Amino acid sequence: MTNKIKIYLLILQFLFTYCDKIEPPFTENLSQDTSVVKIKRKILLEDYTGHTCPNCPRAAEIAHNMQSVYGNSLIVMSVHAGYFATPGNPPFNNDLRCATSIELDNFFGVSAVGNPNGMINRVPYNNSKIINPDLWLSAFIIQNNNDKSTIKIDIQNTYILNERKLLSNIQTEFLDELTGTYMLAVYIIEDSIVSSQKNNDPDIGSVPVIIDYVHRNVLRASINSTFGDTIANGNINKGYYKEKTYSKTLNSNWNENQCYVLAYIYDHSSYEILQSEIKKIK
Repeated sequence: MTNKIKIYLLILQFLFTYCDKIEPPFTENLSQDTSVVKIKRKILLEDYTGHTCPNCPRAAEIAHNMQSVYGNSLIVMSVHAGYFATPGNPPFNNDLRCATSIELDNFFGVSAVGNPNGMINRVPYNNSKIINPDLWLSAFIIQNNNDKSTIKIDIQNTYILNERKLLSNIQTEFLDELTGTYMLAVYIIEDSIVSSQKNNDPDIGSVPVIIDYVHRNVLRASINSTFGDTIANGNINKGYYKEKTYSKTLNSNWNENQCYVLAYIYDHSSYEILQSEIKKIK
């Protein structure tokens, strides 16, 4: 039985038993109110991976299959970091790491546990934020059942082609009263990067190496630093609204036609992600 069939059987079983720098302008407005609109909470899966990790293609396939079933409810970000992501001799000389992926990995210690592993909204499952790929679906289902979000994020991107410059306007609104410190992190994600990958699963591709492997949803860089900006602090009123515009020049090696802006808001005390949004830059 292939891994794809296994994950679809798990999903069917569930269905039958239960569903760079900040630039002005930025504005604040406490009078917004979307109380009559139910905003879906989107869940972020951070897949820690590396091109010399032979088990990582199977984990990426699990994430991709989950996304195929759950659609916009799930956002996947592939974080290349740790020993298995370090460039080596050809064909593994491509470096898909970035300063942000390395900093995230050092902070959360995922690759120290071993790749592939991941986090789902950075919420503990079985008493750990770091979750094995075989448990991603179960952890996701628990969070997806709570489908109402307390925060709304909108992204509006403008891309200046001849300058390779991205302007990304991020609008955030709190839909309930909250207390604490909440951070906004904004990243660049590039999809469909073709580069070699070690693999031990013949159901996914050639063994032991897939020369033309398609790396999905790769974290390329942060726009407003790895851990972002404070978006709200203290006692936050329902309807609290904040808007920020960021600027980023895309690396010449990135395909702008496959690049996205990912924005998420998290609780600074627990690092739990409360809402995520993603949008293509052009």
